[in-house]
Amino acid sequence: MKTFLVYTEDLRGRETLTSILKKHFNNGIFEQLSIAYENERNFIRIDLSDNVTIEMMKFFISEVPEGHQMHQILATNFKESELNWREVYPASDGYIYGNS
Repeated sequence: MKTFLVYTEDLRGRETLTSILKKHFNNGIFEQLSIAYENERNFIRIDLSDNVTIEMMKFFISEVPEGHQMHQILATNFKESELNWREVYPASDGYIYGNS
């Protein structure tokens, strides 16, 4: 599984992204899907099949109206114990943390 973190303060955006991911899961684009909300930090933690790339994730996010706001922080390939939330959280201009 590959883990992505997506930042969004908008509940409607979170729900829309969840719906989009479930649709792609049901269509067989990927075989594993787990979504958890980290309300304290306004992040959605998304665990998907290893075949999902950061480019695919950007595409899924682009299907969300106002999804460009979610691109402010899209994180993958990180060790949670090493992630400095104070550095990542304030990003505001298309910052992507991690590698594909």
